Amino acid sequence: MFGSVLNYVTLRLLGEGPNDGDGAMDKGHDWILNHGSATMITSWGKMWLSVQKDVVSLPDGLSTYVLLIWEEEDLYYPHPLVQDALWALLDKAAEPVLMHWPGKKLREQALHTTMEHIHYEDENTRYICIGPVNKGYNGSQLWDTSFAVQAIISTKLVEEYGPTLRKAHAYIKNSQWYIVINCYQIFLLEVGYYARRNGSLTCESYDRSLGILQGVGSRETSTNGDGGFATYELTRSYSWLELINPAETFGDIVIDYPYVECTSAAIQALVSFKKLYPGHRQEEIERCIRKATKFIESIQEKDGSWFAPFPLKTCIWRTG
Repeated sequence: MFGSVLNYVTLRLLGEGPNDGDGAMDKGHDWILNHGSATMITSWGKMWLSVQKDVVSLPDGLSTYVLLIWEEEDLYYPHPLVQDALWALLDKAAEPVLMHWPGKKLREQALHTTMEHIHYEDENTRYICIGPVNKGYNGSQLWDTSFAVQAIISTKLVEEYGPTLRKAHAYIKNSQWYIVINCYQIFLLEVGYYARRNGSLTCESYDRSLGILQGVGSRETSTNGDGGFATYELTRSYSWLELINPAETFGDIVIDYPYVECTSAAIQALVSFKKLYPGHRQEEIERCIRKATKFIESIQEKDGSWFAPFPLKTCIWRTG
């Protein structure tokens, strides 16, 4: 329902008529109504629909007047009872208090602090931010560029694509705003190529060139006690906080958990770096690899598989 409603609304706003697309629009509209109408969309969908000024002109069943009905056709993470009680308490009891002095003063201070964090992240990331959470998804340019570089290298067309690789290399170095394990792996592999081919990076200058990543040593500080790697930071809170997860379309997102995909990427990156500079921070790197390997072994399912709840499934990329 989430995907169907948003795609239908988007096409209508772009000018598609109710019977356009060789009947595709009509079939989409019928499917939505037959499954309970837009009232069955998850909270993220309700939010997006509520900001569309023209949505009230859509056919019956897609009106914003009914979007407050808390029913979902494809609810992945149902609200626990404690969450419904908490939101109701905040709405009926806390909200009225915070609208008048002295609660209003506390509310204003909280909003001011929140805006400071928003502005800080905007400036720190050149107004790109973290991705889908802040301002809507902004693409995967770093990810795609790094994989494209590895593809060119693996086809042995380095000389032919020299200018392209140099531009891509500069972009990748300038795009390290967040420590994302997946990007870190391919970043190391790509930069490692330049270290081998051009001899322009010593291990010390390589550490400095990583900017916010602060070199290989930062990966050691991002290892959890069990040896696993999460997406951005250490797992530093409690799983019971998932009781207040309001996303509905995602589960296990309130804290950052270690994943097989991220841990695998980190191991590959560290092994690649160790081959380039076998004597640089050798003990740290080997200890990190051992702990990460044990973590992957410990979470393997009995049938030999690994469960990958993280949206980006395991991807092993090898060059040469």
